[in-house]
Amino acid sequence: MTLEDFTTYTEVDTANNRIQRTHHHVDHAATRNESTYLYKDYGVEHFSDFKHYVAVRSDFAAVNGRGTVWMVANDVDDVLRLSSEGKTFLQIRLYRTDTQRVLAFYEWVAGFGIGDGKLDMLPDTWYYLVIEKIGTSLTVKIYGDAARTNLLKTLNITLRGDWKFRYIYACNTYHYGTVPYLINNDIENLDLEPPPPPETRTLTIKSMDGGTTYPLPDSYSYEKDSPHEVTAIPDNGYVFDHWELDGKVSKKLSYNVTMDKDYTLRAFFVPSKVGTLNLLALADTEEVTASVLVTSETGVTLDPYETGQEIKLAPGTYTLSANYKGQTKTDAETIKAGVTSTVTFRFTKWYALTIVSDPSHINFTFNTESKKTPFVDQEVATGTYTIVFPASWMVGVDEYLFTQWEDGSVDPTRILIVGSPQQYNLTATYRLKQIEGTGPITQREHKDNLRQVFGKEKDIDEDNPLPVDVTNKLLAVEDTGVHSNPERYRQDNHWDSGAELVLNAAAAVNLGVAVAAGATRRIRSITVRNVAQANTIITLSQVAPAQNRVSFDVLAQSTRVWSEQDGVEFLTGVQVQISHLGHENPEVPL
Repeated sequence: MTLEDFTTYTEVDTANNRIQRTHHHVDHAATRNESTYLYKDYGVEHFSDFKHYVAVRSDFAAVNGRGTVWMVANDVDDVLRLSSEGKTFLQIRLYRTDTQRVLAFYEWVAGFGIGDGKLDMLPDTWYYLVIEKIGTSLTVKIYGDAARTNLLKTLNITLRGDWKFRYIYACNTYHYGTVPYLINNDIENLDLEPPPPPETRTLTIKSMDGGTTYPLPDSYSYEKDSPHEVTAIPDNGYVFDHWELDGKVSKKLSYNVTMDKDYTLRAFFVPSKVGTLNLLALADTEEVTASVLVTSETGVTLDPYETGQEIKLAPGTYTLSANYKGQTKTDAETIKAGVTSTVTFRFTKWYALTIVSDPSHINFTFNTESKKTPFVDQEVATGTYTIVFPASWMVGVDEYLFTQWEDGSVDPTRILIVGSPQQYNLTATYRLKQIEGTGPITQREHKDNLRQVFGKEKDIDEDNPLPVDVTNKLLAVEDTGVHSNPERYRQDNHWDSGAELVLNAAAAVNLGVAVAAGATRRIRSITVRNVAQANTIITLSQVAPAQNRVSFDVLAQSTRVWSEQDGVEFLTGVQVQISHLGHENPEVPL
């Protein structure tokens, strides 16, 4: 036996005279009007299952006197405070009533104490206790002799939980009120016997030729009734065949053994009749999943496999065709019995690219290939790409100028390097061009001309005549260049094909003679080449009655084609004219 040394315990004794102790003995003058106790910290959850021995006696001097002679808890305080604060602890208490001197055991949980029976004691008489906890079962055996052969009483209780405790108390008080109610208790020879070690069983693992096991073949000692898993690991050229355990055979690769007794487990392996093929796919450096067709030497194609799988194949040479996002890679591999082969297919990684513009539906080139916005979620490979947007773009009669990309760059030609991140989103932004300069017609008059042809526009003021929101009332009709109702029009553009008309700033120019009686004329397209150093405005009009029909801008030193599928209609007797405003000598090829 290893007895507790009470001189190593922590003492709480406010009067400094209630606890007297030696190495193995404690005298405790327990009163009801003081908090005094002696304890030791053994660490969190130290006392789980245990068996303790202790000897106790009391003089039971005063009626209503009480004192604790053994206790385990998870907190440090007087017994009354621990119980009133709802702490959990186990306690053996000595107390006196008018008629009895009693030893009692209690389990305290959430402020409520439960005990099992009592022992009537004689004053100044030693009693020898054995306190044993196993799980939720607690037993207190009380003997009349130090050899613990004369059993006086056994107290049993089923605990409300499988508690674990940190502190052991040699004594404690129940501090309540101002009356001392003194009793003197003696505690000695406290022995905290450690719990017995668990029973063990031996598992012997053996591996036959052709493989090994995990854990490795050896003998292992495990706690009785504990479960353990053993896994077979075949060598290259072998496959696992079966386990043997006490005459039982299992074909599963892993074997679970419950150690209710000693066992010998044997793993058996046999030479492999097939080979193993591992398939991998990489897009750049990232592992991806590709579909693989495997074709034998005889031309038989097996069901498609996915990379990342391990395939068992008969010996021979196989053709492999892997596909990943439209990319195809082929390879050939010779499979040998019992050998593992690995084939890696390398693909180009694809990235999602979106290019939009404001306004939308702008033509651009992507590595010289013509595209149009919106260009959404298009897959592109790793590499460098050149994206070219036009410096300006016409939407109806409005010209828009390139402003910038979403990253703030202002060059409409952009170099894009694809490789990271996974997705790219580009935005090209344009602004409506401001009409510059002055001339015979003001900007507001020009906008009024446009409104006559196209209808509505948003309000503008003198300080900001642009932008304009116009709506083309002429709906496009898809055909092959001939109007859907050709009989309606008796005349088409009828001046000489290829002729060139030079416009002066001062006067409008007639386009042919007036529209013949009984006929109408339509003009479907006009090509203007502006050779001047400044922008100009072209107006298509009529005489008798006078009316401007179409106006459009032409940039300096540029050519523009104005066109509408159904054209502009002129009625019988109308004289068609064309003019330009503000600058000299735009050339109109006819």
